[in-house]
Amino acid sequence: SSSSSPLFKTSFDYIAAPEMTSSSKLPFPDEYFDAVTCCLTLCSVSDQSLELNEMNRVLNSNGGTFGYVEHVAVRVDDDSKNDDSRPRWSYEFLERQQQTLDPLQQAVADNCHLHRNTDLAVWDTFGCDKSKAVI
Repeated sequence: SSSSSPLFKTSFDYIAAPEMTSSSKLPFPDEYFDAVTCCLTLCSVSDQSLELNEMNRVLNSNGGTFGYVEHVAVRVDDDSKNDDSRPRWSYEFLERQQQTLDPLQQAVADNCHLHRNTDLAVWDTFGCDKSKAVI
């Protein structure tokens, strides 16, 4: 028989946190959350390291999940790219676009940086093995 109820019932609270300052902390104890998500935020914060370390502090270290959707800097010489379908010049062109337009983007889009190594900052903060990252 078909049922209209879902297999798994879930509920969650959405909590929007203010941008951190060097002396501030999120108002939650260590390892409070099982999941932390971040969407198109880390490109704009003043101090990525501060923000990421605070997210890591409140994330459960025993199986917690950090998920993010961010645009990141193109790195032409990144050895992890094994996509031969795109010529090298296309990465070089995109990287130059990011670098050239970055100051304008910051001015008109609330400090959004087009050419930040956000992925590397996330991996360093959360101790990820870059070779196992899901991109």
